[in-house]
Amino acid sequence: MSIPVFIILFCLPFLLNLIQRIFFGSDPYQYITHWGGWIKVGLRYISIILYFIVLDYARIHAVTTDDHRMRISLWQGIKFGFGNFLKTFGLALILFAAGIIALIIYNPIADLLHAPLTIVIILLFVWQQVYMFFRMMVRLTLYAGEARLYHVICSREEAENVSTEDNLGVDGAIT
Repeated sequence: MSIPVFIILFCLPFLLNLIQRIFFGSDPYQYITHWGGWIKVGLRYISIILYFIVLDYARIHAVTTDDHRMRISLWQGIKFGFGNFLKTFGLALILFAAGIIALIIYNPIADLLHAPLTIVIILLFVWQQVYMFFRMMVRLTLYAGEARLYHVICSREEAENVSTEDNLGVDGAIT
């Protein structure tokens, strides 16, 4: 069920080619092509993040409602993810940035630890384990944050629905 969502989000960067062709013709300047390529890379990463956001919230919906129809859960994940875009994307982007920062810190230190000495190999092994532990903690934090955000927003929406239903009179008019 996630393949159509993936195809739509994967094709999002190709819209940049269309926009580039409309504004700059079939043979744009070199800097337009260069920066357009970087923007496409950024859009691909954003598309991948959006894809995983939608799937995560679809899974959360399926588990919390005990619904076995994944197309309904996928639709609810799309509605929730894009309906609360700043909150959902902000949470995912912060934890994605934490993973990138961890990788930037990990790589130079791991490159320094490549000597064929036993102590260096042990230190590299420990450093790799610390890095993998941190990556798993980032992933678990993302899942916990998404579940908490989903429950907070859904409970707030339910409370608003209940309060408007309490104000309705017998004939359905607001009292």
